[in-house]
Amino acid sequence: MKERTEILEETFRKLAEEKKYASLRDLMQTLYPADIAAILSDMPEKLMPALFRLLPKDLAAETFVEMESDVKETLIRSFSDTELKAVIDEMYMDDAVDLIEEMPANMVRRILTQADADTRKQINEILKYKEDSAGSVMTTEFVALTPEMTAAEAIAQIRATGVDKETINTCYVLDSKYHLLGTVTIRTLILAHPEDTCESLMTANAISVSTQDDQETAVQTMSKYDFTSLPVVDAENRMVGIITVDDALDIMEEEASEDIAKMAAITPSDKPYLRTGVLEIWKNRIPWLLLLMISGTFTGIVISRFENALALIPVLTAYIPMMMDTGGNSGSQASVTIIRGLSLNDLELKDVFRVMWKEFRVSVLCGAALSLANFAKLMFFDRRFINPEITTPVAATICVAMFCTVIIAKLVGCTLPMLAKRAHLDPAVMASPFITTIVDVLSLLVLFSLATSILHIGCTRRTAGRRGGRRPPRRFFPRTRTFGGMPMDRIRTNYEKWYASEDYYWGTEPAAFCDELIALRPLPRARRVLDIGGGEGKDAVYFASKGYDVSAFDIAAAGVAKAKRLARARGVEIDARVDDIHDFRAEGTFDIVYSTGTIQYLREDAKAAFFEKIRRITRVGSIAFFNVFVEKPFLALPPDWDACERMWRPGELFTWFPDWKFHRIEERIFEDDSGGTPHFHCMDTILCERMPGRAE
Repeated sequence: MKERTEILEETFRKLAEEKKYASLRDLMQTLYPADIAAILSDMPEKLMPALFRLLPKDLAAETFVEMESDVKETLIRSFSDTELKAVIDEMYMDDAVDLIEEMPANMVRRILTQADADTRKQINEILKYKEDSAGSVMTTEFVALTPEMTAAEAIAQIRATGVDKETINTCYVLDSKYHLLGTVTIRTLILAHPEDTCESLMTANAISVSTQDDQETAVQTMSKYDFTSLPVVDAENRMVGIITVDDALDIMEEEASEDIAKMAAITPSDKPYLRTGVLEIWKNRIPWLLLLMISGTFTGIVISRFENALALIPVLTAYIPMMMDTGGNSGSQASVTIIRGLSLNDLELKDVFRVMWKEFRVSVLCGAALSLANFAKLMFFDRRFINPEITTPVAATICVAMFCTVIIAKLVGCTLPMLAKRAHLDPAVMASPFITTIVDVLSLLVLFSLATSILHIGCTRRTAGRRGGRRPPRRFFPRTRTFGGMPMDRIRTNYEKWYASEDYYWGTEPAAFCDELIALRPLPRARRVLDIGGGEGKDAVYFASKGYDVSAFDIAAAGVAKAKRLARARGVEIDARVDDIHDFRAEGTFDIVYSTGTIQYLREDAKAAFFEKIRRITRVGSIAFFNVFVEKPFLALPPDWDACERMWRPGELFTWFPDWKFHRIEERIFEDDSGGTPHFHCMDTILCERMPGRAE
């Protein structure tokens, strides 16, 4: 079809260039009006009117009807009043009304001026009907017969008046007051005895629609009864017009295009895409995009609400898109099915509970299948090749959340279109974009709520970049195991043994965080550094080599001795001494305070005093860096775990700094082989800055 059109266009252009207008006229008379309209629409604007004038009067009117509104407007501007009147006189009434509705006001005045008085009256009558009603799309040109007419008289009547009617296949039998009595087909009249009356031949109780019925209802009626035309009656059952099958097809296309546009969150447009301006497309799209953007902020609110959960188990972040997409797709499947059922009148509002029960059962099956498949993917593929931090409880949490999300999404997807119908809104409006937005929020709530319950992670917000606030209630954190009872001399003995070797147990290269702290507090802005649990001094010596005044303490004398020896070897000085984190001494204030792997040994009853001391030895602008191992129910206790070490609660470290500005706050799970056995650790890390205005 496309190749044929292109060949015809090329032929049209060639004949026009050679000015063979007679050949052009003969060629156009062999084509269908729709083909001529398509070809002329692609012709240069200057050539189009000249080619259109070659058409015979009746073919010109039929071709004009098939054209797009902007092409019609171009032709009308080029028409003389005589040419315009000739086209209008040849048009059927419904096509003339469509033309009036499409044209701008100045064009409408000119068209009505050229129409005769009877045509103007009929046009005005149809224009009074509500937009998209059956009355607004009907034509008043139909064959009317009386019940007393014989078949021969009816055929004679059709011969006399049928040339101006839109269809003669079905004729309508009316009484003297134009009440619809029945219908009779031209086939029945031709095959009947000439003396048979229309009353005896007609089909009584004719199916009809009211002028106020929706045009979509009229099309559905025609589809149900396989009609090629449908009578339209007023409130008193007087016939006023018909809707023909060609108009029904146009309505179906228009309604389908409108529904597709609404389901994609776009304002419907009557123009073809390539004939629609950029600004008009922008106007059609931007209101919906703004509305969806604003509604999408609820997703951000949920993520912010559970920000701490994401910090504690970052692996959940990677599966948020999958969770939201699965929910959105599930909801869209249900909504599209229900919208189609409502459009075809297969479903009614009273069926809402039956629909919900069916979708619930479907969602259970879909959710179970998706969850099982996803669990296998997480454990056998993602865990091995993508993210080793995925454990069985994490995978179970994600899959249970997916199961619940599919159920919720399908229930939302099936009920929203029906609620829209109940509120007299177009159900298509409640399709993919809106349902996806709603389901996105619900899927995140499900995921984080389950993570909070199963993985024991808190839902408190971080106070990054803010001052003030209080430490979250302890009920946000799960109970954890505690390990105590070992005397401090036992700890000292262990470290003395580890540090007794000439080799440095932890090496001599500084930790990566040291450069991060120096970048935040460079000289001369900062000067004093305190290393809590300095071990063999590798980090303290590094700070000293950069020009800082460093104080460091450790519980093991052997470690302190090796720290001093390393400082001498590097040509720097540090203040290193033996001390205990529970009652260490510190004079003055420090610009940088840090500890890694040490506050693990703080007793539960000593934590408040320790962090109060940290506050006393820091000032506004000081920065602190701490990390601790935290308990996770899905991680086994490390094989080399010391009885005096204490697992912290997930997120607990963060709560001791409620009025500090966070530069870094994270939780990560990593693999280790200390003690000779591979195992996993979970560590919380905080890097923060003390801010002014703390409430004492």
